[in-house]
Amino acid sequence: MKLKRLRLEQFRRFRQPFQIDGLTPGLNLFTGPNEAGKSTLVAALRAAFFERYRSSAVDDLRPWGDSAAAPTVELDFELGGHDYRLTKSFLHRKRCELQWNGQQLDGTDAEDRLAELLGFQHAGKGASKAEHWGIPGLLWISQGSAQEIREPVAHATEHLHRALNASLGEVAASGGDDLLASVESRRNELLTAAGGKPRGDYAAALEQEKTLDTELAAVAQDIAQYRQKVDRLASLRQEHARESLEQAWVAFRAQEAEARARLDALQGIERELALTRQQQARGEERVRLLRSQLDTFEREEQELVARRDATAAAQRTLDEAMAAVGLWQPRHDEATRRYDNARRALSLARQEDTRRALTRSLEEQRRQAEAAGAALAKAEAAHTDLQALHQRAAAGAIKDSDLKTLRELGARLTENRIRREASATRLDYALDAGAHLTLDGRILEGRGERHLLDTSQIELPGLGRLTITPGGTGLADLQRAAAELEDQRSALLQRLGLGSPEEAEIRAESRRRLEADLRSAEAGFKALAPRGLDALRLEHSQRHAGATEAEARLAALPPPPE
Repeated sequence: MKLKRLRLEQFRRFRQPFQIDGLTPGLNLFTGPNEAGKSTLVAALRAAFFERYRSSAVDDLRPWGDSAAAPTVELDFELGGHDYRLTKSFLHRKRCELQWNGQQLDGTDAEDRLAELLGFQHAGKGASKAEHWGIPGLLWISQGSAQEIREPVAHATEHLHRALNASLGEVAASGGDDLLASVESRRNELLTAAGGKPRGDYAAALEQEKTLDTELAAVAQDIAQYRQKVDRLASLRQEHARESLEQAWVAFRAQEAEARARLDALQGIERELALTRQQQARGEERVRLLRSQLDTFEREEQELVARRDATAAAQRTLDEAMAAVGLWQPRHDEATRRYDNARRALSLARQEDTRRALTRSLEEQRRQAEAAGAALAKAEAAHTDLQALHQRAAAGAIKDSDLKTLRELGARLTENRIRREASATRLDYALDAGAHLTLDGRILEGRGERHLLDTSQIELPGLGRLTITPGGTGLADLQRAAAELEDQRSALLQRLGLGSPEEAEIRAESRRRLEADLRSAEAGFKALAPRGLDALRLEHSQRHAGATEAEARLAALPPPPE
């Protein structure tokens, strides 16, 4: 295969169309600095041949930051004496076209044809990998992987076997014996026929190889010695330069040592000064504390004199008070006795007030408990009545659909009867007094009208018998339809346990009345128990517990005074 032209658009770093044409047979070299796009050209070749145009695993082909790009590759190449053009777009405009000799394939057909021509296969799912590339994988390799040849060769083995087998078949079919004889003759010129030992030009080449290996080893040894000498010379030059540099800084190092000594002396003086300042600060703090203590001692001495004067005055006041105590002690004892009596009376009054309050609370709790019990009883009775109504409604319930079906069957039977009567033979009779006829065994007298739906017999006393056969068209079909409708209605009535359609209407009316009663009963139950029976039971239990607690507290009080 010979590549002739390569065109890229919206492909990685090539956002604008980029084309390379005029490629010649053989090797074509592309040179340029790093990041110029050389590897991108190889990636474009591999994507055009190996990647499915519908693949969603080729996001790395679009230019950086351009989510709407549609990477496109267009190739012109020659294969087997035919010129081909391959155009493939990915991602947003997915397209694949293969053109040659006026023929064109699109989509998957084009990709399969290309894989068949070049001896590779597409990945079933996801991005294409090395195991799919076959023989082209040996040629279009990425940068830095030229030495990794074992795996691509393994993946191309099957295709190589097929090609070699085909070639051997062609050779065997077109005079292969002559070719084998020629190969064997040339082999014998280089190797002995018996042992396969080298001879002739091959043996001379091997001897020359040994000689050259010896010379190469000697040259390599000379090169190694030369490199050692060069390294030694470089080391000596570096050492000489280092020594020269150190001699130039001898004076500066002496000055540095003198300056460092002066700096150390100054730092020592600064440390002594800082220590002296700290001692001075501590001394000043101690003087301040001593002065504060002196002020405190002076203030406490003044307070001591004042306290002594206050103590003397208090003692005089105490003596006067003790003298007055003797006069007021009897009055104090009388007041204490009266206070104790009043306190006992107040305690008894509070006790009786508590007794009265507990008695009122007990009566109120009992009244509320009785009211809650009565409300609970009414609610339970209403709930029982409501359940009974629900049971009655469920027992006699007829589905609306069944009632509707009964009514529809009745209407259809009525319509059928009207149609049958319209098609039947009408018999009007007006008999004299005392005269009569017999119609199908029934005696007819006076005036009347009958509709004859089937063949009927009229007996005329003393005259004989008349047989009347209705002649209306479709009457038999109407009668069969009426029988089928009647059977359907009878089956439905039997399933519902009813004797007649009128009974169904009566039961439906009864259900409506029951539903009204249910709504009324539910409203009454809601009025008696808005929060439900459980809430009423809880309230009754709480009221009863409150009454019991009030009784216990009342019983715990001491008995009333006599």
